[in-house]
Amino acid sequence: EFEQAKIYAEKSIKTDPSVSLAYFILGGYFYQKRDDENAEKNFKLAEINSKGESVNAIYYLGKLYFEKKRFQSAFDYFSKLP
Repeated sequence: EFEQAKIYAEKSIKTDPSVSLAYFILGGYFYQKRDDENAEKNFKLAEINSKGESVNAIYYLGKLYFEKKRFQSAFDYFSKLP
């Protein structure tokens, strides 16, 4: 199922690269695979394309940074949460 979601997200981005949900799905896919570099990239794109309103992407960026012991970055992202 997760692999299929990745395929649909990639197709969605090819059709409309401004769809923040597609980047969030890819970020989640890479997060589960422990591919931190691609997870970070896609969560950031989700945040950017949602104009900072993607609470889930902001949360996962904070969580990712916390797990990588990048505490200041984690704090910065967690501070953006409502």
